[in-house]
Amino acid sequence: CKIDELFPSDTPAEGNEVEEYKEKVAKNNIPSPSKDGDAHIWKICSQAAVAMDEDSPGEGSAPLPQLIFANDVDCGGGNKLVKQTMHFLPARLDLSIASCEAYSQAVGIFLDKKLSRQTLEKIDVVVDLRGGNGWANPSPKAAFPFIKSISSL
Repeated sequence: CKIDELFPSDTPAEGNEVEEYKEKVAKNNIPSPSKDGDAHIWKICSQAAVAMDEDSPGEGSAPLPQLIFANDVDCGGGNKLVKQTMHFLPARLDLSIASCEAYSQAVGIFLDKKLSRQTLEKIDVVVDLRGGNGWANPSPKAAFPFIKSISSL
């Protein structure tokens, strides 16, 4: 499975679009590489990650619960300075659906698709430890293999 084939090109290919893209990058108002929403991108990333992982109990047809969300925060008032924040919800981790390696791979692919490689953009990562109704809500001890796996990416 070639991940890049699942997504449209990250940068514009020709003409006016390239100039507009360069202007946005220069103004620190960096667009997401994909026009698709987080949920759609996560669905593709998680299905690809499960398909690549031999240890996952799932078959890869259903997407994994979304663990990470991208948000744009206006930090500059009238300066058009937008900072990207990644909101991470480890309580949604359900290891009965897929292995911790599959979740880590899905997060890695998601970040690769949401962040531009052409900039030195900094992001804030917010880890929200609250549980939620209907979520797996694993104990911190059960999440250690996932933390180990994601830190090795």
